[in-house]
Amino acid sequence: MEVRRLGPNDGAALEAAVRAFRGFERRPNPAFLADGRGLAYVASDGETVVGFAWGSTVSQPDGGSFLLLAGLQVAEAVRAMKVGKQLLDAFAEDGRAAGLTRMWMLSDAGHRAARLLSRTRTTQAPRRSTPHGGFLDEDRLWCATARRRALR
Repeated sequence: MEVRRLGPNDGAALEAAVRAFRGFERRPNPAFLADGRGLAYVASDGETVVGFAWGSTVSQPDGGSFLLLAGLQVAEAVRAMKVGKQLLDAFAEDGRAAGLTRMWMLSDAGHRAARLLSRTRTTQAPRRSTPHGGFLDEDRLWCATARRRALR
């Protein structure tokens, strides 16, 4: 199993991940990987895409930024192999390396599922709860979840 971050020249890999998890009718935007804010990670087993995570850094009005994990999808057949944890860890590590200290994760699965996924990041150190349902993990990355709502 290989997890890797996609770069500006990985349009074909991004398209393969989008097709595997989002359907053939969806076409990825090539600018997503080119502007430096978009982050995408693919987990593959040989030539088969088995996991996909994407998000971005989001600028705030006060000049700060935070990491937003907008999607995480893993093939049912490999979920027991903790592919989602590997993708989440890679995403968070790159955020910390960029100096970010906050991460939000959008979830269609509800708060409980998002918290369970977050808890898989570590079993060593307990997390300290923070306001708004977030927590500080052992690496001091502040994490929280939010439910995705459709705009109408």
